[in-house]
Amino acid sequence: MASNWSELFINNNGTKKASPILLIFIAFQALLLVVVLVTIIWFNNDKVPDDDFTRYKRIPELAVENLDNKIPDLKNYQIESIQKKVFQIVSENTDSVDTDNIKAVIRNDETHLQTFDGQSTYFNIILDIPEIEQSYRVIYSSNAVVDPEVSTFVLCLEDDEEIIYQDFDCKSSDDKSIKEKIVAAYLKLFNSEYEYFSAYISQDDASKIVISPSVTYDNDEATKAKYINEVKASIESLGMSPDNYTYYVRTADDVNYRN
Repeated sequence: MASNWSELFINNNGTKKASPILLIFIAFQALLLVVVLVTIIWFNNDKVPDDDFTRYKRIPELAVENLDNKIPDLKNYQIESIQKKVFQIVSENTDSVDTDNIKAVIRNDETHLQTFDGQSTYFNIILDIPEIEQSYRVIYSSNAVVDPEVSTFVLCLEDDEEIIYQDFDCKSSDDKSIKEKIVAAYLKLFNSEYEYFSAYISQDDASKIVISPSVTYDNDEATKAKYINEVKASIESLGMSPDNYTYYVRTADDVNYRN
């Protein structure tokens, strides 16, 4: 006698068949497999590559309590950019960052706010975080760019006179190239205020600043000397040494506007 299972496959005349019960059983197993696969994919969704914007939005923020008061009229995306960058460097120097109980505050009289061409905003501030005894310098240059990677920089303090938490051994993944980006971004704003010259970092030598005359420059040496001194002063205002750069002034022949 055939078993109950064999009866699912064989008709009375001996031909093979597919029993409705078997079809239902197979469909249920297939559905169960699909559910399991979907669940696995759902819980491992963070392994799926995200675009840069999605990854950026996931970065937590470390609040700067008096940012609105010290730097008025900031847009929401600018505040977000600054607070995310602050979180990133603090997380490099802190095992666990409690964003609910740790707040940064702008140090008194340390806000260097400038506006260029009536639109672009630049500021250079020092943040203190008393709860964990850490301090950082934040440099922001709107420069008509939303991307925080080229507008917002957070660095360790280097000047001994600025360091108030002596036991804080600040470390940062930012290297020399970050400082070059800061100088380059600032010079773009700085140049908008001057009629006769522009300054920029040389493409061939990152330690050289090229100063280029405009077509209206009339070879006045006093004007040139004043501009170079102001370029150096602007670099110093970034918390960097102007002596780290050489300064090459192009001549009218170098520029060769007629061609």
